[in-house]
Amino acid sequence: AAEAVLRNPRARVLVLYPARALIQDQAQKWAAFLAELNLSYTFIDGSVPCAERAGLVARHPIVLMTPDVAHAWLLARQGQREPRAFLAQLSLVVLDEAHVYEGVFGTNMAYFLRRLRVSAPRARFMASTATIAAPAAYLEQLTGAPFTVIDEQDDGKVRIAAPFTI
Repeated sequence: AAEAVLRNPRARVLVLYPARALIQDQAQKWAAFLAELNLSYTFIDGSVPCAERAGLVARHPIVLMTPDVAHAWLLARQGQREPRAFLAQLSLVVLDEAHVYEGVFGTNMAYFLRRLRVSAPRARFMASTATIAAPAAYLEQLTGAPFTVIDEQDDGKVRIAAPFTI
């Protein structure tokens, strides 16, 4: 997310959390990380008054949001200047906790993500998820877009194997 905005200051990033509590849990981590890069973020969930939301998406390149608010507010107002500009400049959509999108919630999320892809056709999708079987197939079914899996074998972390002795 930070790299997308640092490369292109006009780029926008939407980070979707399946629950308001997860946004609140992660907000301070975003704040600490982005402050070092001189980047700003905001969150929009059901607690943020509708009258303030357009200004927030206009001022902050990274927006944390619940899918419900993104669907009911952002996509519903894409005819308005600020939401339209945000969607036009949307470079990256991050799906956190993607494994929770199953059943009826998952079906609704899949339809929402397809609408979002039409409204922001240049946006790339990235997801984080707990261990699930066939993650690429699952995420493709969820988003309608192909995914490449980066797992513990591909993530670039340095690993040190030490012999274990008793």
